[in-house]
Amino acid sequence: MRNLVHVVQKDERPDLIMQITDVNTGKPVDLTHPATTVVCRFRKKGTTKVLFTQTAEMVDAFEGTVSMSWPTDALDIDPGLYELQVTINFEGVEEQTVPYPVNIKVWERFDAST
Repeated sequence: MRNLVHVVQKDERPDLIMQITDVNTGKPVDLTHPATTVVCRFRKKGTTKVLFTQTAEMVDAFEGTVSMSWPTDALDIDPGLYELQVTINFEGVEEQTVPYPVNIKVWERFDAST
């Protein structure tokens, strides 16, 4: 896998900090226009159903860095492999989807009652 983020079932942190770079040049994508947004879509690997869509917050738009917080109950799911697709909407006019999804491994939360 190109990249793998590890999280635990039912957690709400950590936020995902991502730097979006141009696949051809390796340089950060400029996200500085105020109307530019970054949208993240999350699904179980090998399926087509999107489990949630979340707009990322700009951390450093000049350096192409964004942060995605987990929506409430987003990780209240079965353990396994998931993926996050990132799409940039430039100035509300043009879209560009990052060609490689972020791979996410959701680990089982241990039962606290035992």
